[in-house]
Amino acid sequence: SGAGREPLLVGHAFGLKVDQISDFIIGENGVYKIKVTKKDKSSGLDTYSSYQNQLLLSSRPSVNSTLYQAVKESAEIIDNRSTYY
Repeated sequence: SGAGREPLLVGHAFGLKVDQISDFIIGENGVYKIKVTKKDKSSGLDTYSSYQNQLLLSSRPSVNSTLYQAVKESAEIIDNRSTYY
């Protein structure tokens, strides 16, 4: 508790069995050693569409930007403006 956002720590925790102690884990905000004391089964969701929509909406600008940058870098643009002006 109080570790902040530590995705590596969460990943390690999911990989441990109950009463298993981890090795030292180097996170973004410190070094951790964890022990899983209990695991509860997730109740699951009937549909994950709201999460899917959220991911789609949040990643769309990034995809468009990355695609535009890739096209721009691969284009062979020749500046012929001096011919006309």
